[in-house]
Amino acid sequence: MPAKTGPFGDMPLVILSHDPQVGAFRRFFPPAKAAKAEDTWAKMQEELRGLSSRSKRIVAKGSDRYVQIYRPELVVAAVQEVVNDARGSMRFEADPETEYK
Repeated sequence: MPAKTGPFGDMPLVILSHDPQVGAFRRFFPPAKAAKAEDTWAKMQEELRGLSSRSKRIVAKGSDRYVQIYRPELVVAAVQEVVNDARGSMRFEADPETEYK
């Protein structure tokens, strides 16, 4: 049986998500609605993982929605992983568990 793949096949995919403890929903909604919005957002972020059979999701601790501003080192590391895979110097390793870095 062939391996399950998404629309992007086995292309490396890294999903970088904001920290739900810092997320912007808290500034715009009352606590109960903000929590529901964060849960919905997290589910959508997890769904992105299904776009490729070689994907991983990283939640950037301490980061608001602009991960590239708050945690640029995570963005650089994710890009480097994909570039290394493309060059054949290091295979991208998918991870079924969400990482918190």
